[in-house]
Amino acid sequence: MSRIAPYPLRMTPEMRERLEKQANENHRSLQQEIIYQLDTMYHIDAVLDSASLKGDSYSRVMTLLKEYKLASQLAGEVERLKHQLSLLSGSVTTPESDKFIEIETQANIIKESVDKILKQIPFRISGISKKK
Repeated sequence: MSRIAPYPLRMTPEMRERLEKQANENHRSLQQEIIYQLDTMYHIDAVLDSASLKGDSYSRVMTLLKEYKLASQLAGEVERLKHQLSLLSGSVTTPESDKFIEIETQANIIKESVDKILKQIPFRISGISKKK
């Protein structure tokens, strides 16, 4: 196992308190917490480097948070518009041209039915013979 070289680290009392609090919550020593935080930041930087954002880690994270918030708002707007579209499409009646097609279809069905019925009726008008 490799030895960890000691390194004196100066920090403000406020930062030390925050790190000690996090270390206690995470059941780590102060040194383990500092190493964990630095390692985590290293991995976050590696992920941020793959994004096409400029600036330091903080500004890139803030940009991503703004974009995420905007994307969430836009997703909500899309869902609202989808709902509105479904309401509108339910209230819209069949276009006039479709109505005429439906009427024409019904008229053809009626004509065919009447023709079929007329063919079954015996022709009995006096003086007129049925042509075959």
